[in-house]
Amino acid sequence: MIGSAQEEVTWENPFSASERREMVSAGLAAANLEPKAIVAVEDVNDNNRWVSHSIAQLPPFDYVYSANSLVQRLFREADYSVTAVQLQNRQVWEGAAIRQALAVDEAWEAALQPEIVVLVRRFGGPERLRKLAPE
Repeated sequence: MIGSAQEEVTWENPFSASERREMVSAGLAAANLEPKAIVAVEDVNDNNRWVSHSIAQLPPFDYVYSANSLVQRLFREADYSVTAVQLQNRQVWEGAAIRQALAVDEAWEAALQPEIVVLVRRFGGPERLRKLAPE
């Protein structure tokens, strides 16, 4: 699931849902993984409605895997089986750090799969992040 699908060209979400879907698909393909679906879901900004809103957008599922503690709690409260995912190498692969590196033209390529680097460049990521960088 790609969250915050309505957000694009912002510091937190510099890429469109379509661009993010393409990156996720390329990354999974490079790892020889085939997802059942990659679905973009918009925020409803209401925790009480978010799970039902998400379920309505997604194909049927039985398990939730997430590193986000809020997502974990909300789905547990909705009686889903939830597995907390431990993020790996967070210092290198953390989104904010990669966005910052892109914005100031520091080394960022090593933090991403080569297939994703190609897409970030094709989407104009470095230029976009420089324009979006907080002052």
